[in-house]
Amino acid sequence: MGDGISLCDDKYFFFLDGGGILTCTRNDEPWRDFLGDNAVHALFEHVQELDKVVKEAKALCEKFVGKVELGIARSRVTYAECKVLLDSIKEIKE
Repeated sequence: MGDGISLCDDKYFFFLDGGGILTCTRNDEPWRDFLGDNAVHALFEHVQELDKVVKEAKALCEKFVGKVELGIARSRVTYAECKVLLDSIKEIKE
């Protein structure tokens, strides 16, 4: 599936349609749209932002583990990469 949020083993898929309307399919069939529901739309955008940060954190951890396994990890490098991750996390609206 494209850009969106998949839940419950792909039973539900939330995405922005071509017109920017938050839409949901259920079992790959059109189910409902959230036209005018700003709260749900804001929640969708927040979850997408959190998902992006989690993916970045995972990639950073995998990179660090690889460096440790190769014996090339350096504390300054790890610090700099973790600092970038922390800055990304701080940008998330609370």
